[in-house]
Amino acid sequence: MNHSMPANSGSGTRGGKGKPAKTKGGAKSHSKTKPKKSTRTRMTREADERIRAATSRRLGTSNTKKSATFMIDAPESLEVAIAGSFSNWEAQPMIKGRDGVWRVTIQLMPGTHQYKFLVDSLWREDPNNPRKVPNEFGGMNSICEVL
Repeated sequence: MNHSMPANSGSGTRGGKGKPAKTKGGAKSHSKTKPKKSTRTRMTREADERIRAATSRRLGTSNTKKSATFMIDAPESLEVAIAGSFSNWEAQPMIKGRDGVWRVTIQLMPGTHQYKFLVDSLWREDPNNPRKVPNEFGGMNSICEVL
């Protein structure tokens, strides 16, 4: 009984001619090339960026963050923070000035943001901002618009 393999079925060769076998993607098995990123993914990301930029130009906004300073006069308060849609409603501490005004500057993306102050553990609307919207708790949230 003969257990030898035919000449053209050698492992790692193609057609028995001593050439490296090709892998599924057509690359040679000894090749160390990195897989290319999906062209479709890159094209989709580029299209999304173009759409965002065009929308920003049309609305007169940009897609870069801008500084917004919030302040509230609360000289007797011991602790003041701000929370809003821009921080997923997580309180961010504010700094008290010598004049009794609490301030914080936050980098915000263009758009409309809702916020409230947390003054000594009590929620307060911005007394200096007349723009407000009802919230889900029966109260009001102040509105800040960044262009």
